Amino acid sequence: MCKKKKGRLTMRIVREVIRLIDMGLSSRKVARSINISPTTVAYYKKHFIESGLSYDEITKLDDDQVKDKLHLERKDNPRKSLPDMAYIHKQMSHKGVTLKLLWEEYMQENDLAYKYSQFTSYYREFKSKLHPIARFNHKMGEKVFVDFSGYRPTIVDPITGQTKQVELFVGVLGSSVYTYARACFSQSLENWIDCHVRMFEYFGGTPETVVPDNLKSAVTKVSYTSPKLNPTYTDMANHYGVYINPARPYKPKDKPKVENGVLNVQRSILAPLRNKTFFSIEELNKAIKELLEVYNSKQMRILKKSRKELFEEERKFLKPIAEPYKLTYWKTLKLGLDYHINVEDTFYSVPYTYIHKRIDVAYSYNMVRVYYNSTQIASHKRVFVKGQFVTQEDHKPKNHQHVFYSVDQILNKASNIGPNTTCFIQSMLSNKKNPKASIKASLNTLRLAKAYSAKRLEVACTKAVSFSAYKYGFVKNLLEKNLETDPIEQRQINPTMHSNIRGSEYFVKEVESQ
Repeated sequence: MCKKKKGRLTMRIVREVIRLIDMGLSSRKVARSINISPTTVAYYKKHFIESGLSYDEITKLDDDQVKDKLHLERKDNPRKSLPDMAYIHKQMSHKGVTLKLLWEEYMQENDLAYKYSQFTSYYREFKSKLHPIARFNHKMGEKVFVDFSGYRPTIVDPITGQTKQVELFVGVLGSSVYTYARACFSQSLENWIDCHVRMFEYFGGTPETVVPDNLKSAVTKVSYTSPKLNPTYTDMANHYGVYINPARPYKPKDKPKVENGVLNVQRSILAPLRNKTFFSIEELNKAIKELLEVYNSKQMRILKKSRKELFEEERKFLKPIAEPYKLTYWKTLKLGLDYHINVEDTFYSVPYTYIHKRIDVAYSYNMVRVYYNSTQIASHKRVFVKGQFVTQEDHKPKNHQHVFYSVDQILNKASNIGPNTTCFIQSMLSNKKNPKASIKASLNTLRLAKAYSAKRLEVACTKAVSFSAYKYGFVKNLLEKNLETDPIEQRQINPTMHSNIRGSEYFVKEVESQ
């Protein structure tokens, strides 16, 4: 079976078509025999008949003479202008632009133009020759693809001389392929967010969509249909007004731009730096920035333009940045009975009416905000003192409001019970680094007088002072176990020991009894 050359029939096949036609075969039979379309056979049959030549006469002519006699120049008609496919490909990156629209414009500008089917065929052929990083069409300002490089650069500790691998973050705009790269210490949430903030500043704006991979700093629950994003990452997206659309797991074709962008950065930036030594992350990033500028300014082979030139057009479609995002951590918890939340060992109040309800807490370097059903219900300035309670008066129940005790008032209450209670409370207050916590513990101790009587509390505090055990739990344990009146010499009580733990004396007695 004969085969045709892509795009046109070879003269060998044309001669075979004429031979079979001269034999009297129908166009369909000829087409089936040579594996070409009946329309093509009909075209050559028409020209053969109009020429008035016989097959024997044609065999005596060379290929150029056959073309002249049969007028077979339709495929190479010089009057038909081939569209500028580089221009067509560039225009396809604009929103709302379709091949049909570009073909119509091409038809208006050319009297003899290719039909739509041939027009699209030429365009597909042009795209197939493009480098993979520029093959897929993305609208200007539509997407940026982000990921960490598998190949990691290194820095050297100037003191110890130890080599440490660091991460390389890469971001690639979908339309212009304009690239950003930066080294950071790890793939932690802090570094992940910081790289995004710096990338948007480098671009001078934000696209509509960010396409990340499924690393933990971006996606907390991987799913093909409904991945769960890290709440801080979502908060950053809300700040910039972008949409986060993670690539499907194990589907690198969802983000070919960054896959090839990472590869190109490795070849164009990391490879030239492989024999250089860097003693800090700042020094490494300075070198990366210089080579990145060269990389973005280099002309691409097919499009005959640099990434930077294409970016100047895409920049107009990026959304402006109001101010850089400030890192904010999020967590969800259930509000306890004390209506305070723990943020890195500092306690902040929440309206008591939300006790037992699940709330969302967002905290940055300078603020703590509390939300219930996406509505803010409390806010505090950030305090960096562990153990401190930050309480707003209107967050308290009415019976808790306006109840304040100074140190003098607490000592006065203690003196009404007895001197050893006063000594115990005084030492408790002086030993506590956190005033509010010490006042709370002192008041709890004094309340034991109501449950066990002031006399027993005085005796328990006497024993606590003798052991230098200035802890509320120690006094309470004595009273609960009726141990405050036991002679000291008969029962040695370890003030740091829990009441349920058996001391060394127990084991000595057990050995002696055996």
